[in-house]
Amino acid sequence: MMIKTWLEYATNTLVKYNIDNPQLEAVIILSSIFKKPKYWIYAFNEYILNKFYLNKINQCLNRRIKKEPLAYIVGFCEFWSLNIYVTPDVLIPRKETELIVEVSINKIYHNNINKILELGTGSGAISFAIASSNKFVNIMATDISEKAIQLAQYNLKQLNFTNIILSQSNWFNKIAHQTFDIIISNPPYISKQEYKYHEEYLKFEPKIALIAKNNGLNNFKHIISHSYNYLNNFGWLILEHAPYQATYIMHLFKKKFYNIQTYMDLNNKLRVMCAQKILHKNNNFI
Repeated sequence: MMIKTWLEYATNTLVKYNIDNPQLEAVIILSSIFKKPKYWIYAFNEYILNKFYLNKINQCLNRRIKKEPLAYIVGFCEFWSLNIYVTPDVLIPRKETELIVEVSINKIYHNNINKILELGTGSGAISFAIASSNKFVNIMATDISEKAIQLAQYNLKQLNFTNIILSQSNWFNKIAHQTFDIIISNPPYISKQEYKYHEEYLKFEPKIALIAKNNGLNNFKHIISHSYNYLNNFGWLILEHAPYQATYIMHLFKKKFYNIQTYMDLNNKLRVMCAQKILHKNNNFI
């Protein structure tokens, strides 16, 4: 069987199982197995697939039609134009999460930012994206999961950033006597009810990175209440959240923080909120 024949077969199969972008996904499967760029697949589409490659790509296809995320099948995903290696031990970085990177970079450029803390880094995608845009800030990225930190270390080695420190910590538990100019987090914020509703698509990802108590709000309460003591004056706390959680998060911010700002994702839904610690209030900050 030639590549173009399998590509047509795989595309039709993925369409049958309601997989978005079926041809692109089929090409990505081929590209990952052959370890060749996507253009090679099109350029050499009359290449005859031997049994070894045919078995490999069919195994991948069978996993995909069972709704296993493509990123876990091929072992990586693209985030902020970076190849981020992922396993079922970490959440797959979403496109909408690039918004928190944009907000963070904006704060770096408009403020005197030297130290950043990311809570719940997972694969490290957010910290790596920020580091790729600014190599002069020092970033500490933490996660409760040892396996997540190990994977982030692998990604760090592949990307060769020198301004990131990775550490295993349950939120602030192992961060003593340090303060930061920015604290970032995309914490677990899905309720158990939401998880059950979307379980067909979420079941392959780690629950610890998805579900939070108190209707998905528990982690926000903890992070906001503790972050104040770990921020420098005029420091920013930046959070990703679900659209319906914005009112609750704003209520928590208003207890101690100033300059609360909200940002919408590509679907025009509230997705990121940030606020500033100001010991002596002054609103002339971006």
